[in-house]
Amino acid sequence: MSNKHKITLAEAKALTKKFRDHMPKAMEATSFKGQNTLFHHATIDRAAIEEIFKQPGCTELRVYLGMNGENKLTPVFVGVDEKGQEMVDGGAIMDRVKACPPICSDVAGRLQQD
Repeated sequence: MSNKHKITLAEAKALTKKFRDHMPKAMEATSFKGQNTLFHHATIDRAAIEEIFKQPGCTELRVYLGMNGENKLTPVFVGVDEKGQEMVDGGAIMDRVKACPPICSDVAGRLQQD
C-alpha cells in the first residue's frame, strides 16, 4: 500500500520554490516588512516527533504556524487521535525548531535547489 502523503522530489521542489518566490513579497506588503519573519525550512529532532506519536491513541500529526515573541513564524506540532481530536490536555506539544534562516546548514537542502 502506498502512502497517500508521499510526493516526488520534483513536486516538493515546485512547492517550496513557489513559497520562496511569492511569500516574502507578500510579507513585504504587511506590517512585518523588513523583519525577516519567514523561514525557508525548519528542522526538529526526531525524538520530539516520536514523543508525540508515542502517546496512546495518536494517529496523526497536526502542524500549526505560530509566531514567536520575535515576530518569527514557527511551526507548532501536536498529536491527533483517530477521532481528529488534538491531544493537547497533558499531551506533547512541540516547537523550538531550528529555523533557516538564521540556523542554516552549510549543505544546501535539495528542495531549495532550483
